[in-house]
Amino acid sequence: MSKVQVGHALLGRLDGEFQLPDPETGFPAMVRFPRPAAFVDHTGTQHPRLVFRSMSADKLRARGMYPYFEDRPALAREEQYYSPPSYGAPQLSGGEVVVQVSRSLLPAEQILAMRLAQLAAHRFRVETGGMVVGEGEAAVVVETSRSDGQPMIHGAYSRAQRLGQAFAENWKLTEGVYFLVDHDTMLAIFDALGDHVSACFAREKHHAEQLALAAQESALAVAGYDFLDGEWPPNDLPHE
Repeated sequence: MSKVQVGHALLGRLDGEFQLPDPETGFPAMVRFPRPAAFVDHTGTQHPRLVFRSMSADKLRARGMYPYFEDRPALAREEQYYSPPSYGAPQLSGGEVVVQVSRSLLPAEQILAMRLAQLAAHRFRVETGGMVVGEGEAAVVVETSRSDGQPMIHGAYSRAQRLGQAFAENWKLTEGVYFLVDHDTMLAIFDALGDHVSACFAREKHHAEQLALAAQESALAVAGYDFLDGEWPPNDLPHE
């Protein structure tokens, strides 16, 4: 747990005694910085926030204002895999209001669905993010987007099949950089695209199976499974 100061708590007064907010109704007498433009005391009177910010700690206490802390748990995984926070009853002790905050991991099945969606999105980014064709200094990156790259490759492959060895087209890699694609090169690019797409789905299938196994183990295991390994097809030329 980590104790974090959120702001200040305004506690209602009853016959000179502090009355803590009722946790069953969601802290009705508690207002926190910096959300409200004004604080409302137990009489319903509004007080501008800046007035309280200029008061000393003693004056704040005299008006029922105390430093407000939340005792929060340390999360083992990303926050998205946890349920909304649950707040315990506020406790006034040592001149501070402290609330215990608890969080619990979502059910493994729910986290699994989230992770599978993340996995599919990553596969799509890799699939459509380009592919490396060729080796060494002759290697180039060819676009593989579904809107432009893949349809262009399929169209050029059809023309290469129809024209045979007479096929030759200039393709642009980047601005001002072109390369000549002949018949044999076009067939190689087409085959490379098929291998690239197939490899992307193969990695997704592998990781989906591993995620399902992790979900059977525990919610923590499936939340922490890492599918960003180095086995995905490359989208860029290797860096020296």
